[in-house]
Amino acid sequence: MCNDSDLVALQETWLLPHDIPILGTISNNFDYTGKSAVDTSAGLLTGRPYGGVAILWRVGVFGTVSVIDCNSPSEAHGTRRWLDHCVVSVSAWHTVINVEIKEDVYMSDHLPIFLECDLGVVRYKNLISDLSRSAVTWGERDNAQINSYRDLCNNYLKGVDFPQELASCCHRSCSLPGHKLITT
Repeated sequence: MCNDSDLVALQETWLLPHDIPILGTISNNFDYTGKSAVDTSAGLLTGRPYGGVAILWRVGVFGTVSVIDCNSPSEAHGTRRWLDHCVVSVSAWHTVINVEIKEDVYMSDHLPIFLECDLGVVRYKNLISDLSRSAVTWGERDNAQINSYRDLCNNYLKGVDFPQELASCCHRSCSLPGHKLITT
């Protein structure tokens, strides 16, 4: 995959935390980051390691790469279909030129998805250092002002249509099997 790609995203790496540096031995042309899903402090591991994610990127293709630690071994995309893994925003969708699923590679029950993207169409975000324009200034407030704000919010929220179906699903108490994935 590294021969055909500039960016490789892996899931179900099955690596233990101390094995993450193995990702750096896959190709000298790639840098990497990875996260193990296995908590080795929880005691003896029975069975094979599980989960884990990794991203490898070709050195020199991207101007800068910043790895953001999310402090979670779980996948963060929250999607349910393979296409959702690929196209997560309008900006990403506009870059996709071609999608190919490699069916001749059988490493596990996951098939590699190759996305060809035109990164030239990505508009760079201008960072504004003056954040004071978007900050909320609460100022001093006493209990009477806080209570007044609460009452005002409650009055407006009473007008929100809250369907009975939603009421029975809130607070993880839904008993509908089709909703269990959403509420758990």
